[in-house]
Amino acid sequence: MQLQFHYDGVKRYVQKLGKNPAADWQLLFGLFVLFLLAILAFSGFILYQINEGDIFLAEKKDSQTIRTIDRDALKMLVGQFKLSDRRFEELKADKPGLVDPGI
Repeated sequence: MQLQFHYDGVKRYVQKLGKNPAADWQLLFGLFVLFLLAILAFSGFILYQINEGDIFLAEKKDSQTIRTIDRDALKMLVGQFKLSDRRFEELKADKPGLVDPGI
């Protein structure tokens, strides 16, 4: 019976929305206070976790693989870039064989 009474009270309150500005402001203020309290509780929880130092702890992995650079492949890649750079400089130094008809 108590639950039914509570539901009827909410139903009557919702029917009044938009008709009574004071009730609308009370609802908005109540929702604002609830939202503010939720934010404060969450901020307090985060602050507590930071102060305790638990928030930054991570479990250590047992096996970690170390990746190394393949030096031969790196030397070959650097050589290709040097060759490409040298070819580009040669092309920049030579004048083109064709004349641009638009000039």
